[in-house]
Amino acid sequence: MQKVFSFWYDYSEALSSVFCLIVGLVHYKKLQKLDVFFLKYIFVHVIINLIIVYRGTYLHIYNNFAYHLSTPVSLVFLLWFCSKHTFIHRYVFRIIASLFLIICIINCFYIDTIVYYNSFTESIAQIIALIVCLVSLLKLAVIELTVPFYKLSYFWILTGFLCYAIINCMSSVFYAAFKTDLEMARQIWPIKLVGNDIKFLFFTIAFLCTNNK
Repeated sequence: MQKVFSFWYDYSEALSSVFCLIVGLVHYKKLQKLDVFFLKYIFVHVIINLIIVYRGTYLHIYNNFAYHLSTPVSLVFLLWFCSKHTFIHRYVFRIIASLFLIICIINCFYIDTIVYYNSFTESIAQIIALIVCLVSLLKLAVIELTVPFYKLSYFWILTGFLCYAIINCMSSVFYAAFKTDLEMARQIWPIKLVGNDIKFLFFTIAFLCTNNK
């Protein structure tokens, strides 16, 4: 059982995203324009996660800079995605994305710094993601749809981001509080991994719904 947990702890970030990418590629011909952009986002995430696993598991050197990269990539994509579906105004997307990128740059040099896990910006990102996803899902609930909402790919994409935001916001706050205690930080980390697996599970379902528009 310990070996199974260790394998999941070391490789789940990469495996969940790779599996999602494979499913997306299998359904590539069914993808509409925004779904293709979503697939490209997944591909970027796969590259980042492979870097995390390779540097952390095989080279045993710090890989926290990759999280400093993945956080703004994910939030900016979510904001852009919601603006394209008109769940949020494009000016709101530009303002929030610009301000957050500035915060990320400041965080890299003065708060968490690039050699440590970016718990500060990750917490902010997930709070923003939580609000954006809730607003978007509420707007989706009042839209008159031609098919059930659970057959829409963007419903599952938003659900994935929402679940991850709820789980990872809490884990990032706790991680920030205990980051000087390496053992405690290691015990908190699986919470993030669970959130990541759930997120990519919903993303995978989204690709299975791409023909239901």
